[in-house]
Amino acid sequence: MADRSRYVDSAENFYNATRPTAIDDLIRSMMKKKSAVERISDTGEEGSWKHSLPRIAEVIRDAELSSVYVSLEFNPPQYGHRRADVILSGYKDGLPSVLVIELKQWSEATWDPTNNWVSEIAARYGKVEHPVRQAFGYAQVVQHYIEGFHPEEATTEAAAYLHNATAESLQSLKSAGQWYADRLFSGDTSGDAAFTAFLQKHFDNINGRVVAEALENNAPKKSKDILEAAGEIFQNPETFPLSEEQREVVNDIQKKFNDALDPRNPRGKTIIVVNGKPGSGKTWICLNLLGKEAAAERQVSFATNSTSLRETLKKVAKRSKETKPVAEMITSARTYWKDEVWDSLDLLIVDEAQRLNEWTVRTGNANRKDIQEELERFNMTQLRELANSAKVLVLMMDDWQQTTATDYLTTEKVKEVADLIGADFQLYELEEQHRSGGSKTFESWVDHLVDDEPAVWHDEENFWVKVADSPEQMEQILAAHSEQDPRIMAGFCWPWTQKDPETKKSFSHVEDVPYDIVIGDWSIQWNLPSNTEGYPKSDFWAFEDKGAKQAGSIFSGQGFEFDFCGVIMGPDLRYDASEAKLKPDYEASEYTTLKRLARKQEREGVPGDTKNSAVQRLRNGYRVLLTRGMRGVVVYSTDPATQQLLKSIVNPE
Repeated sequence: MADRSRYVDSAENFYNATRPTAIDDLIRSMMKKKSAVERISDTGEEGSWKHSLPRIAEVIRDAELSSVYVSLEFNPPQYGHRRADVILSGYKDGLPSVLVIELKQWSEATWDPTNNWVSEIAARYGKVEHPVRQAFGYAQVVQHYIEGFHPEEATTEAAAYLHNATAESLQSLKSAGQWYADRLFSGDTSGDAAFTAFLQKHFDNINGRVVAEALENNAPKKSKDILEAAGEIFQNPETFPLSEEQREVVNDIQKKFNDALDPRNPRGKTIIVVNGKPGSGKTWICLNLLGKEAAAERQVSFATNSTSLRETLKKVAKRSKETKPVAEMITSARTYWKDEVWDSLDLLIVDEAQRLNEWTVRTGNANRKDIQEELERFNMTQLRELANSAKVLVLMMDDWQQTTATDYLTTEKVKEVADLIGADFQLYELEEQHRSGGSKTFESWVDHLVDDEPAVWHDEENFWVKVADSPEQMEQILAAHSEQDPRIMAGFCWPWTQKDPETKKSFSHVEDVPYDIVIGDWSIQWNLPSNTEGYPKSDFWAFEDKGAKQAGSIFSGQGFEFDFCGVIMGPDLRYDASEAKLKPDYEASEYTTLKRLARKQEREGVPGDTKNSAVQRLRNGYRVLLTRGMRGVVVYSTDPATQQLLKSIVNPE
């Protein structure tokens, strides 16, 4: 029966399976299910299960709930690789009831109210979310994203069980608030008694098999509450305003969408591509479409492979609707490979679609050989998986914004897949420019600078360009616009230290983070690898005010805009006077994966000026960085020849 979980059975059978003579068989069975997709490595899971599962089984037995069903390692639809430790399924007063339980082996922990995380524990990662909040996140996904468990259909709850802790050692975690304290249980006598009472409050001892089966097999479906909340957030004209061109595209796509849903439509599926250069407003179109169709109670999702964009939009959604998990509508394009989500959506909107990968990696950095061979045999690309998931697929993209080694998709490839699966294909080209003061001239100037013979730039009424003599001067120029929260970005030509070299863990203090970007006597930190003392991690660098203290890169800057920004050009793009243009030097890049791809393509004779080449992606990276500014950009190059060129072509006298 178990499709989403690694184990499902009655509480009575679960208790028997966790006894000393049987638990090794249980763990082997769970590991076998894990190995069906993942490479097996020593993650410590087996040891955790062996210590924790017998304890939770005993508490359920003490609560006299032998007929309730137990699911282990439950993976909700569209939730990546994350899994809930334990879910109990059954009934209370005739209504289906579900309880998500987070298990921890901690004996003590400290709640940090400033950063809203748990610290000072013998945990692998040092800083983690409150365990009750972890369980609650899974519970909300069950309640709002699985058919049959919506608020009017079932009750869902969350709890955390720290079986090695005492009531006294949990006082700090309970200080997070009464809501947390009521759902947090220790493993001493008083804690077990309280947990037993909590379980009895939420379940009657009635066979829960039907509820457990529904949890495993019911289709992904968003609740009415979630769709209404998304409609409110993403249709907000003040937060996500539309121009006339953008509104026309949205309205036209909606018409195509309604036509595609007509049962008389002979094609069955529709794929729509919206092409637009940086600043054309593709993301705003995405979010307005999401809001409009959610308000119309369509089954709709948003996806992107840009982690920074995805996490920032999730944060916007969470701030707007703290009590509703609207953020889970913002998904990774890498989570549509399971056939359980295929045909579950009316509309799937993908932003930064040029960043789609050729193949979806199930887990880790590469698929197992047998899985990859099967994907290639059936030509089941990531795009095919996305197309399988919705009646209408909308792709927002720009072929010339491919910047990473794994960016794969082009408009031509989308058309090929549409023809292959018999889908209706529609292409829109956005012409407006909403960044760079609306300057099409600046857009053209950047294209010439990174791709062709550089041209002269003269400031316009709504947009200016300055060439700084040094990084220090860049900071001074941007400091004059500090109220507009400017940002400095740099080419990826300096190493990025992500872990404390001594502890091998995330940095605890901002002052301990190395200033990796060093230019003469000047230096700056890269955007932080994790939230540290109120400073944002790289995913939120563009969104949070304190991000201005660090430099961003192509990974954290793409998809965002700032009133004013600075761009440091490194030695990976330098002026070659013999060819009168800038030439990429991939050996000067610190982007190891792209460098490896460039070397491979050079050996294979792939021309560097082709759209999909690694060398072109180095150019595209600077195209993206230079087009983040709304009102002005400051440029500086570490290469003397390039710096001299910039000085000669920007506002020459």
